[in-house]
Amino acid sequence: MRKANHPEDPVSRILDLSRRVSLFSPAMKPFVRFAPGKPGDGFCRRHLWDFDDLLQKELLRLLRQAASPGEIAQACARQWKQNSMPLLRAERGRLENGIIDVTEPPYAAPRRDILQEHLGRDSRVLYIGCGTGRDCLAWAREGLRVVGVDTDQSLVTLACRWNGHLRVPAVFAGMNMMDLGFRPDAFDGFLLETYGGMPDARHAAALRGELNRVLRPGGMGLVVAERKMYPCWWFLMGSSWPASMVAWLRGQVSLDFRFGEKDACEERLQYGLFSRCHTAASLSAELSRTFEVLSCRYQADPRYVLAVVRKNEGSSHRQMGEGHSQPNRSRVDLSAVEDGIEKAEALCLELERHAERAASYFEAGGSGTACLTELAPGAETAMSLLDQRVGKGGADIGLALQGRRVPVPHRIGDGDPDDAVERIPQDGRHYGPSGRLPAYAHEDAVR
Repeated sequence: MRKANHPEDPVSRILDLSRRVSLFSPAMKPFVRFAPGKPGDGFCRRHLWDFDDLLQKELLRLLRQAASPGEIAQACARQWKQNSMPLLRAERGRLENGIIDVTEPPYAAPRRDILQEHLGRDSRVLYIGCGTGRDCLAWAREGLRVVGVDTDQSLVTLACRWNGHLRVPAVFAGMNMMDLGFRPDAFDGFLLETYGGMPDARHAAALRGELNRVLRPGGMGLVVAERKMYPCWWFLMGSSWPASMVAWLRGQVSLDFRFGEKDACEERLQYGLFSRCHTAASLSAELSRTFEVLSCRYQADPRYVLAVVRKNEGSSHRQMGEGHSQPNRSRVDLSAVEDGIEKAEALCLELERHAERAASYFEAGGSGTACLTELAPGAETAMSLLDQRVGKGGADIGLALQGRRVPVPHRIGDGDPDDAVERIPQDGRHYGPSGRLPAYAHEDAVR
């Protein structure tokens, strides 16, 4: 996507840049790793190691200068719909071709087992963020009575159409999770597809209170949150990049796992959406303000943390006072915001060009062994812009946004064994919540 096609308002431009950084950064990672560095950098340019993560934080800083939390939430909802379009087209194609069966994804069965073990086989469950309804339909076929809700009405319509063929005990509705149209104590259990998309603490507290309201006494909920980690697990998602390119990048990017302080969450943008990523400790602490937390643990798919919670009587009405919204924005220099956006656009354009050159190289039969040498001259412009944007100031960006020292990257399993992740699915498929690409990943086929 070239600059001429960018939306005019700064908020939409920033979210579009976030999406592009997520899409096109992986192809640059090996070049950052093996480019000549400064003394002490070791085998990679340590000051640029996390350039995509730092860029997303810088974009979040610009976004917060340009918009209020409420405006950010509305803009991210619009971005969600844009990101969902490829999924919608793909699932419509399946139905039009007569493919109506639904299989329960590997991650979904253990979650269903938790609910049915504690609540009963035919429990009434609310699934928030149902997408096209794949998990809801699979759970209903196994005996649960499922109500699926999503803000994207086109996805909900497709889920209803799908169940018109299957006729299992599931219903779907377009609904804002912040204002669920159900009576108090209406559900035995719930699953929240993704927790952490609320742009301030007050909204997050209100969401927890609303979920607690619709849960019956003794009811149980499952809360899925993105794990605080680095990098993005883009290589578990679908892609139109050449398979040889994806395999090479997977081998390079998989070295970049890093984990920060265990008791803190992290805020950033990715794929054009706000994301508050958690450790097990930080998620448990936040949810305990509203619910009784029964367990909180990392998942086999290492992008996610799963918490099991129980209704806490009497807590829903006090949640609005517990979250503190960010103070009103002071007057900002819009020219400085515009300058930051323009510099980020120039860098994104170079990352996109580099990714396109890499794709063409592999499509022509090139191998990863020679890729670094072959494409290095064309990567120099992007490397120079990265040095200017995050090379010297990257640590300062991290400190400003996180209020602490940036942790040192390390491989999976290094350091505290409690922070090691479980094995990645080896077939390369995406096993994220609700059997679909997460909202921020639906346009990863664009290049």
